[in-house]
Amino acid sequence: VDFKPGCEPTFAPAMGKALDVAVLLVAVAVPLLAYRGMFGDLKGGNQPSDSWFSWHPVFMTIAFPGLMTLGRWSYMTDAGWGVTQKETRRNLHAAFMILGVLSALVGYLCIFKAHYPNQQLFGYDFKHHEWKVWSRVAHAWVGYAALLLSLSQASMGVVKRVYLSSGQKVLRFHGSLGKGIILLSCIAVLLATYLWMWTLPNKVLLAVPVLLVALFCALSTQPVEGREGHESHVPLRTS
Repeated sequence: VDFKPGCEPTFAPAMGKALDVAVLLVAVAVPLLAYRGMFGDLKGGNQPSDSWFSWHPVFMTIAFPGLMTLGRWSYMTDAGWGVTQKETRRNLHAAFMILGVLSALVGYLCIFKAHYPNQQLFGYDFKHHEWKVWSRVAHAWVGYAALLLSLSQASMGVVKRVYLSSGQKVLRFHGSLGKGIILLSCIAVLLATYLWMWTLPNKVLLAVPVLLVALFCALSTQPVEGREGHESHVPLRTS
């Protein structure tokens, strides 16, 4: 991609490929560590594989720190990998994000199925009429925010592609909102890490790559849409 002035990646070009590899590694490491934390032979692990709850963190980390991070980074990858066309990057972005949203929905289904018999929702116990501990309530609400916003992002992504087919740019906040969603998801994962029964070293082992995902997301910039001379920006009408 030929980035326009002011749209270049934050990091020096010489670090491009190394940074791409680092992003890929942490995006893969987070769900693998979540899987280890649930099913590995360690304190807090050894969860039954047929438990709905056990798969919730696995699918959620595949979705947000994993696939959605790679989807965002598809605009940032070094051109040396051979991905040079903007349309190719958009297709990669769309594919990663669609898979991410689907994985998030499966993750939500897992936690819904796990909590529904006990009538727990939004961090509230409807059976005993009491809130859970603050970290569990915060995790639930931050998680719901990330999930609902990601669903809205998917819808807006479809709208953007329709308008792009005629060279028009709409919903220009889409990229910034996507960054916020990934940061929200990192907060949710860190809260879950805090409240789960792992030992401190195992919590740190998961928290570090999650923080790296947040760092990569916070420091990354996407190409600013609508600066090409042949493409125009139009407001999206809501009525």
